[in-house]
Amino acid sequence: IDKMMDLNKPVVLINTSGRPMSFVSAAERVPAIIQNFYAGEFNGTAVADVVTGKYNPSGRMPVAVLKTVGQTPLSFPMYPADAKGGNAAVTGFLYPFGHGLSYTQFAYSNLQIDTTGFAKTNHLKLSLKVKNTGKVKGREVVQVYVKDNFSSFITNAKELCGYTPVLLEPGEEKTVELKVSRQSLSLLNEKLEWIMEPGTFTFFAGSSSEDIKLKRTVVF
Repeated sequence: IDKMMDLNKPVVLINTSGRPMSFVSAAERVPAIIQNFYAGEFNGTAVADVVTGKYNPSGRMPVAVLKTVGQTPLSFPMYPADAKGGNAAVTGFLYPFGHGLSYTQFAYSNLQIDTTGFAKTNHLKLSLKVKNTGKVKGREVVQVYVKDNFSSFITNAKELCGYTPVLLEPGEEKTVELKVSRQSLSLLNEKLEWIMEPGTFTFFAGSSSEDIKLKRTVVF
């Protein structure tokens, strides 16, 4: 890769693998990386469409990519202290869970959480506005994460509780609606029972687990 980049030519790194690979040095030099896992017999066509701009990618990483094997077993979701450490710790991901790029950009606004009827339906209703602020048509995958701020058991720093794709023309804005179940707000107690404890929950909306655009806290 270094020899290729030394030629000062446009380079796209295409990685076909069954698991994520750590591209720390490549990420610093290569302007574009495509992680296509095993895309089957239409792999070549799919990659060609993305590289030539015929298709605007909207895929998201189902796993996190580490910077070094020394971070193992750091993964997502994780406990609050997992990404913290002393002077010898290598913290953070090279690419976080939910990461993905597009040929356009999106803006988020007006996150609303409706708890009306939650006791009866066991679902929260979330809504927010997403706008395509770029110049080409694109699909954004809106991701919603939740954190139980205070609990009797240690819970993850944040967990994915919902996601939905939205296709937008340049300059177009849409209201996106999602439902979050009671199960997503529950924890497993010492009796192996799923329970939802009263307290405060913070919801995060964004393009990945780290690219958070909006957040709001709800009290139950």
